[in-house]
Parts: sequence; structure tokens; C-alpha cells
Amino acid sequence: MCKTLTIISLLTLAVGGQIPAADVVLENDRVRLVIGADAQWQALVDKVTSRDYYAAGKKIPLATVRVGNRSCPANHASLADGRLALKFDGCDTECVYQVTPNPDWIAFQLQRISGARPSHLTVFSVGVTLTNRVGPVLNAAWNDQYAICLRGINLQTHGQAARRRDFVELMASSQDEPGPKLEGSGVALLAAPPGELRAALGRLAAAYDLPRNEADGIASHDLPIARQSYWFLNFAENEVDKVIECCRRTGFRQVMLGSSAWCTQVGHYTFNTTRYPDGLESLRRTVAKLHQAGILVGMHTFASKISKTDAYVTPVPDRRFVVSRTATLDGDIGANDTTIRTRTDLSQWPGSPVCKQKFWEGNVTKHQEVVINDEIISYNRIGPDGKWDTFEGCRRGAWKTRAAAHKAGTECRQYAVDGGINGYIVDLDSTLFDETSSRLAEIFNTCQFDMVYFDGSEDVDHRRYSYYSAKAHAVPMRKFTKRPLIHQGGGFVNELWHSFTRDATIDQYPGTYLALIAWGGRLQKWPTWITLSAR
Repeated sequence: MCKTLTIISLLTLAVGGQIPAADVVLENDRVRLVIGADAQWQALVDKVTSRDYYAAGKKIPLATVRVGNRSCPANHASLADGRLALKFDGCDTECVYQVTPNPDWIAFQLQRISGARPSHLTVFSVGVTLTNRVGPVLNAAWNDQYAICLRGINLQTHGQAARRRDFVELMASSQDEPGPKLEGSGVALLAAPPGELRAALGRLAAAYDLPRNEADGIASHDLPIARQSYWFLNFAENEVDKVIECCRRTGFRQVMLGSSAWCTQVGHYTFNTTRYPDGLESLRRTVAKLHQAGILVGMHTFASKISKTDAYVTPVPDRRFVVSRTATLDGDIGANDTTIRTRTDLSQWPGSPVCKQKFWEGNVTKHQEVVINDEIISYNRIGPDGKWDTFEGCRRGAWKTRAAAHKAGTECRQYAVDGGINGYIVDLDSTLFDETSSRLAEIFNTCQFDMVYFDGSEDVDHRRYSYYSAKAHAVPMRKFTKRPLIHQGGGFVNELWHSFTRDATIDQYPGTYLALIAWGGRLQKWPTWITLSAR
């Protein structure tokens, strides 16, 4: 292995001959990357065996920007002072990356954009001939001899592997909003024998402070506890001895405690004192007793949403929820009006007979609400037929908010709803998420839970799904003090690979099956649970 890391532009030899003076070579101890002056890949070479794993002839641009309705592939690449500059066909955009070699990887991080600003960016893309095994969530392709992996170096960069006809494309993408801007988006390309890849991924996670969850340098998903069975149970403090006996008789050494067993409202995480009379102390005693019996205990929770009965919603609804739709009042309305007209097309709001969306989680009625100032109003229907500009059959002051008069021109907001718990989805960029995740961490750390199940973390702002789904896990995980944790739940995405322990399950919830059918699946029978294979 060589000791010196290099970034070479032009005056060097590539595999198979002389590199033209405008081409770029990037290399570390393991791999040599050759990119043409036209921003097309030329080679991806294992320096130990001299084997080229680039999918030759596929014409894959290194990056692509979306400007307006145009998709513009990179068509020019140049390197100077450790910065890779890319220009694009069809627009005057230029993206400049800082290139940082490391013995295990070569990192590319976007530093500057000039010209037309893109809304979306394929930060990096490469086609490889490794088709034996593909990890879509890991964003890697490998065989018995070699592995190539493309990892984001922060949450704003999403990786995804895709099988093509005779090669695999590894991609990483980002977008300009909502959430963090494009600048800072970055990836690391790792290339190594498969047996060395996991250790390199661990070093990458530490170097860039990615979400991670390990013990003595071993990721939680590689620990024996990741492959043990668990009971998913709802029980009270006075039932803990029954749970211990259940575990003794079956051999299970892990128990996941359902959220509804101890929590009456998600958000402030109000305790159910009927089942846990002393609140937090009762829950702490329960977990401690299970620990004394040698049983790991998990907290099942909802971190990205808030119950409609919680104090964040009633009697005054918080403004820090995801807003799905807006409208504008057409005229003044009184506190008792049950028909509310807007200046806005409401045809795609829930409750409209012509709405394109046919499936609404937990039943459409849970979504038929509009928030005006500090009042929540539920409605029966969108009408009148053909105009679709009116909320009809309104029930004023829903969820114990105060019915009030509102002026013409006032904004009408629809908060994004999770129909499973009948709650509103938190704006994960807001201070509300910091407040609720800190409260959750207070309970988790006080009770010394060993496992966490983030339920419904796929219920986030879908305008940037992977970023927000990852953030729904990563923010509270950083506040939990115990390591390793068994980390699982919904919304497992590429950004969480270093932290996630094992795949989620979907319990027997009818809406789930209706969703699967709506997405084109077929259901032969109604199972008790479904295992989701995510890694």
C-alpha cells in the first residue's frame, strides 16, 4: 500500500495508455478513478489487481442538474487545487466540489454553485460491472473479490443503487429545498475487498459524524442481539411479573413496550397513570425489573408526529406542523358558519369527490380538517359540484379549539395527518421537533431502555422523503445516551445504514394492506405481520 494520497490531473498514465491532457485522475491507495474532460467516466480501477470495474460504453455523466424543467448532464470536468469543477449541457450552471482522498475513500463535497441554480442535483453517479450482489440501501455492488460503495457523507445526500440491464448504477442525489441547500451535499466512494468494506464504512461514519450505533467498534446490526426474537407487548407496571414469566417459558430475552401502554398523548408524552401510577418513576421501575431478569426492553414510540389531543394541538394548535395544502378565505366568516368558501381550488383536498388521491391512512375523515388562525375546523365534503371551492358541513372548534370569526383573505392551512394515531406530522426543521425529541430522550434515558422502535417515521414531509425520514431517527438517536441500542422502525433509508439494527415489521393494521393494494400489490390472505426486507 502506498503512503501518499494523490489527486492527479493529466500528466499520468492510465490503464491501457496515455491519458489526454484534459482528463482527470483521482486516486487513493486502493482505487484509481479516471474521468474524461467531457465528464464521462473512463475507468474505475482496482490498483491491486489492475482490473477495471467501470461499465464501459454506458455514457454515464458524473453528475446531472435539474434547472426548471430541464435535466442537464455534466459535459465538462476540470481539476485544479483539489477542486473538481463541472459544467452542464443545456444550462450555464457550474458546480465545484472539494475532493478529499483518504486511504479508504475519495470524498466529493459540493462547495459552490454558479450560474442557473438547480432545484435537484445528482451529486455523483457511476456504472459498475459488479452485478453479483447489490445492496440498494447500502448503495453498493460487490462480488467475492471486490466491492464498490457510494455513501453520502451527511443526511442531505441520498444514495440509491439500481440494477440496469447488464451493470449496476450507484447514485447519490440531493435537492435545494425544503431543508438544507445543495451546498455541502457530498459523497464518498469506497472500493475494497468485501471483507474490508464494513470496517471502512465504520471509519467513514466516524470521520463525518454520520448516525451510528455501535459497541467496541462493531455496528449494532452485526451484534448477536440484532438476531434475537422479541415480544411486542402492551402491559402495565403491575403486569411485569407476567411478562417475565412469559419470557422465561419461551426463551425470549427482549420485550418491546407499546407506546399506548404508558403514553396517552404523543408530543408531551403524557403518562397513563392508570397503568403507570407514578408516571416516569413507574416506567423506570418496570424497565429495571425486566433488566434484573436479564431481559432487554424497548420503547415503541412515534417521534415525528403529535396526537390531536395533545397540548401542542388543543386548545391552541401549534404552527410548527407540516402544511400539506393552503387556501384563502373568499369572504368574512362568523364563528357559527358551517359553509366556508375560498378563493382557491379545493378539488384535491381530502373529501373532494374528484380528488386524485383515493387512499387516506386511517380513513379520509381524519384528514378532512382545515386550520384557520387558531381554530381547527372539520368538514364533511368539498363542494359544490363542478366548482370545488367550499368546505361544506363544517364543525367549528374541533379538538376543543375555539370557534371564531375570520376575515376575508385569511390563510387556510391543512396540516399533514398521520391516520394511524390520528395526529399531525411535525415540521422536522422546526424547534418543535427539538422540544418533542428532547422530552422523548428524557424518558428514554431515565428508564435506560435498550431498544427503540420509531413507528411511522415514513410519515414525514414527502417533498424530501429520505432526508426527513432519516432525520426523524437521527435527531432523537443523538439524544439517547446508551450504546449500543437496538435501533429499528419505519422509514429505514440509505442515510441510516450505519445506525439501523434490524428491519421493521408492519402489524395487522387494515390501512397498511389497503395501501399495499393501492400501490399495485396483491394480498392472498391477511397475515398477522409482514417482515420488511430492507438490507
